[in-house]
Amino acid sequence: MRKLLFFHASWYPPCRFYEKQFIVPLEDLTGPGYIGRMDAWKFPQKAEKYMIDRLPAVVLLAGD
Repeated sequence: MRKLLFFHASWYPPCRFYEKQFIVPLEDLTGPGYIGRMDAWKFPQKAEKYMIDRLPAVVLLAGD
């Protein structure tokens, strides 16, 4: 199963807009568990691992 990681900052307006317009509707279609939310300010090591340098950002992880 593929998984989508959504990197954001909760205080950043473009991230809140992107989440409302794209992430929430996608979650409604796919159900819980498909999208992982990562606050890049709380988990900078994860953002660095995926080379995230701008927010918001999404990473699609390939499944089995």
